Amino acid sequence: MASPGTGTAGPGGRRPAGHAAVELLITESRTATEESRYRTAQDAADRAVAGAEQLGNAVLLVRAIAQQQLALRMAGDYTGALVCCTRILAMAEDPATREALSSEAAAATIARAYMYWVTSARTDARADLRELLAMLDTAERWLISTGHGHWRPGVLSERSDIHRALGDREQALACAQEALARCAPGIPGFSLSVYRWSVGRLLSEAGHHQEAKGYLQAVLDDPDSPRLDQVTANVWLAYNAVDDGRPADAARAAAGAVELAGLCGDDAMTTALDAQCFVLRRAGDWAGARAAAERHLAAARRAGGRARVYHALDSMGWTAAGSDDFGPLRSLLPELSQLARTLDEAQGVSWRTERTDRLSGRLPENAPG
Repeated sequence: MASPGTGTAGPGGRRPAGHAAVELLITESRTATEESRYRTAQDAADRAVAGAEQLGNAVLLVRAIAQQQLALRMAGDYTGALVCCTRILAMAEDPATREALSSEAAAATIARAYMYWVTSARTDARADLRELLAMLDTAERWLISTGHGHWRPGVLSERSDIHRALGDREQALACAQEALARCAPGIPGFSLSVYRWSVGRLLSEAGHHQEAKGYLQAVLDDPDSPRLDQVTANVWLAYNAVDDGRPADAARAAAGAVELAGLCGDDAMTTALDAQCFVLRRAGDWAGARAAAERHLAAARRAGGRARVYHALDSMGWTAAGSDDFGPLRSLLPELSQLARTLDEAQGVSWRTERTDRLSGRLPENAPG
């Protein structure tokens, strides 16, 4: 395999045929990702990476790895995405490839790798949250040192998510609002839809339900909003409507999330079914909530990942407790408790363990098991 450098042009300065083939594979993977055909997207991205490695073209290789990362992350494989981001960042620091990756296009790929590294580690609970804030500090220093300080929205959005996870909702909202205000076309990071629903989610959690609804509905009203962001917007419209005393709106939004998630794969479906189960529990529809919780757990086990399975078991546990169905609750608590401890230890928090202890407290001593 050639050492990754700038690559060699063909006769007359033309790119070799292999370069065009890799470009086509990257495009094929990107199109398949947009259409939620994740297996096809991953296969095309894997072949693009292999082709770029054979060509020894560092710029083409980081683009192929970035597409591989996207395909994995959209399919819910955050561990695989984390590996891809780590590889891009290592190439950016490697003296053998650093100069080749000094272009504006390569810089955008590196900036995304910083952001998506944190996204993947946070989503799959792979690192202490405070360590992730330190990684974002590194990202900001890199952006400033390379003259790209205006590319901060994605970093700010990740800061918002981490502060929210740490319980600092005021700082989380400030970061999310700044990210949305600084968002501009062409800036590497996340879609406009992500910045909108992030603000809407935090406003909803702060009790500003009508204001939150405006941000969340804007995602659905925008024809350019990616399908996954429409799922998330519907999910938070459902939670928002429950808290605002609008059960019919909540049911519609949750059903919309599940319908859209059916086009996006198991990772999106777990998020949508979690919301639908919550809505049904609050409505007292225990049979419907139980069915949603069972579908949620099945989707989570198919998708894999400790965090997904934890959320699915948690949803099933609270459904069982609310309907006095203590046999299933007793049977799932050992796995749920273990996952809660493991995830809390990884992130340096305790809320999952505390929540599971409260759930365990709902179990009568003489409950069947």
